[in-house]
Amino acid sequence: MKDKFRHTFEFQLNLVSQALNGRSLADLGRTYRTNTRDIRMWVRRYKLYGEAGLYSSIGNRFSIEEKEKIVTHVIANKKSLSLPQLALYHNVSYGTLLGWLHKVNRGGLQALREPNVSKRKPKDRLPMARPKKKEPTTELERLRLEVYRLRAENELLKKVKALVQAREARERMIGLKSSKN
Repeated sequence: MKDKFRHTFEFQLNLVSQALNGRSLADLGRTYRTNTRDIRMWVRRYKLYGEAGLYSSIGNRFSIEEKEKIVTHVIANKKSLSLPQLALYHNVSYGTLLGWLHKVNRGGLQALREPNVSKRKPKDRLPMARPKKKEPTTELERLRLEVYRLRAENELLKKVKALVQAREARERMIGLKSSKN
């Protein structure tokens, strides 16, 4: 799920009910091509919050007071519960909770009151951005570009022809007729 593929509520509920009825998480993961960690998280959320736990918490906005309350609770219970368990308990994503804790470690609870400032450069100033294509300004430049493209096309066609001839030679060697495709 690296691509942030979103599973529907019905899909999650189906897998949770099968898991609660005794089907193994590994079997469910193989059958539905889903990560077993995701299924385990859905089961935990379902047990803790019911069906409401399966709805996405993405986009939830927390007030500063809520953030401070959650972070102080997490810090107080860090020894007895893991961060994923605490994130689940507070219905906050693990990454969000981790980000809040890093902020607090760097600047105290006051750091949660500071606005989020993106450290990324705008897309047009990224160092690895592909340069924009420059349109040829003169007739000579346009013709040179056309010659360059035609030479590249010619080289490609030569390689394709060589591959087809090699395949036909292999087929003749083993006694198959070559297709006209």
